[in-house]
Amino acid sequence: HILNRYVHDLSDGEKKLVTIACALIGNDTIALDEPFANLHPDISKMVMKTVLKNAEVIVSDHRLEFYRLFEDRFDFVWIEDGRIFEDFDLDRFDLFDDPGFDFKHDVGEPVLRVEDLTFGYDEILLEDISFEVRRGEICAIVGKNGCGKTTLLKILAGILKPWSGNVWIKGKKALCMSNPNYHLFEETVGDCIQPELVKPFGLEKILDRHPHSLSFGQAKRVAIAKAFRGDLVLLDEPTAGQDLRFKFELLRTAKRLKKTVVMATHDDVWKWCDVVVKI
Repeated sequence: HILNRYVHDLSDGEKKLVTIACALIGNDTIALDEPFANLHPDISKMVMKTVLKNAEVIVSDHRLEFYRLFEDRFDFVWIEDGRIFEDFDLDRFDLFDDPGFDFKHDVGEPVLRVEDLTFGYDEILLEDISFEVRRGEICAIVGKNGCGKTTLLKILAGILKPWSGNVWIKGKKALCMSNPNYHLFEETVGDCIQPELVKPFGLEKILDRHPHSLSFGQAKRVAIAKAFRGDLVLLDEPTAGQDLRFKFELLRTAKRLKKTVVMATHDDVWKWCDVVVKI
């Protein structure tokens, strides 16, 4: 359905699909780095079945819960603190841990209200979208790749204007896109973030590093930390490239700081959110 589209018009997830398809052309062994970070779980399963049918594969990934479906097809190696642990068993980790916060703790007045929002490019993409988020709540926007999740975040941020409908926001808004380097222009990581986010986001060892010298996952955490300066924090795929610990730490920190968060995600993090908007 995207064969006749320009590549630069595709969503991040659709670009990832095209990249994986290109890697399969003429190769019987491929290496994939976080291949499913921006993909809907159903599409991820389809892609993995196709890859395993057509090639030998080496995968570097954080989405451990996904690999339970293909556990008999892989040998697992765990890397931590510079050490490699072979014969890794997925059952060693509780992949669905309790995030450890009160879902409705200190929820306040509405800070975001979307009413009958409609928007599109050449044709309608979002139609009659309505939802409300209160202070201290975490909202997940979910849906298939290319359905308009990132577009909706851009509308909430004021980058795009809806064709019709209303968006009401109370307080300062801050956006973190899926590519963290869009947001990093300081000389050091320490210049980017607030001190209270250093420890929970695991940034203690990289405060003196230049933001563009970081791994994708590290840069993502720094960009998210910058967005926490807002009252309404808009995050595009915040758990992409992140381990399980950070996924829950992000939720716990948002609750502790009483931030209102709206995130577009394909991760199962939506299960622990107060509000879920499916588009």
